[in-house]
Amino acid sequence: MEIDVELELRPKDRITLYTDGLTDVFNQRGEMPGVEGLQAVIGEASYLPLCEMKQAIVDRVAAWRKGPATDDPSLVLMEVLAA
Repeated sequence: MEIDVELELRPKDRITLYTDGLTDVFNQRGEMPGVEGLQAVIGEASYLPLCEMKQAIVDRVAAWRKGPATDDPSLVLMEVLAA
């Protein structure tokens, strides 16, 4: 399936790419944060500098998760520097 999306980006806009290793993790109650939960985490961390934002997201997911990661999480953050 091919999906084309066009967005107008401005300086300081951020793009977040991630894999299901960050959304499909279980907590003590067997719940997953899913896309909506990860979006909330990203929103809460979005005020931080980019490198700190990444660590905050990773730390928050690790705190949610019960036990060690069972899937390979990938996270890429990008920030537009100039138009």
